[in-house]
Amino acid sequence: GVLAEAAYPVVTTTKGTIFKAYINQVPYSVNEALLLCDGNCSGGGGALQFVARRSDPIPDRNPRVLCDLRKFDASDFGIVFMADTKSTHCAAAEAPKLGVFRKAYGAAALETLALEGEASDPPGSTYEEFEGYPTIGDDGFVAFRAEWSGVARGLRLLLCDPAVCPATRPTDPAPPASTSTR
Repeated sequence: GVLAEAAYPVVTTTKGTIFKAYINQVPYSVNEALLLCDGNCSGGGGALQFVARRSDPIPDRNPRVLCDLRKFDASDFGIVFMADTKSTHCAAAEAPKLGVFRKAYGAAALETLALEGEASDPPGSTYEEFEGYPTIGDDGFVAFRAEWSGVARGLRLLLCDPAVCPATRPTDPAPPASTSTR
């Protein structure tokens, strides 16, 4: 394919620049990607690498795949992004589920941090929608905002500590004293 458009660059301190790319002359199923340029990728010795692309499988949600790549952030740890997903392929006739994903540089697989319709914290609730941009620190901590249904319904800030998350769900660092929406 041919790089048709590079958009939304995020520069990291030591790893390079992550950007969203649209690629021409390839099937729709792979024409959108998040790329890493680890130097000068216009002939200056830098290498261009795919970090995530449309139709990539989600290993911890097999056979679910990434479809439309959305909001993202990058750090020296890796990237975090939101993406629409579908159960088997992007052309499937089904409503997509939005998710939040993290991928460390050098990691073979990305991690699902949250997915619409799946269980969230507190117990008895499920992710209903996500708001704003996810962010990632150089230590791999991810912050994002989500709303859920069920117990303690409301829009909350959630943190995902790479030492325990996603094995344990992202948690609210300052849960409300009541169940009202913040």
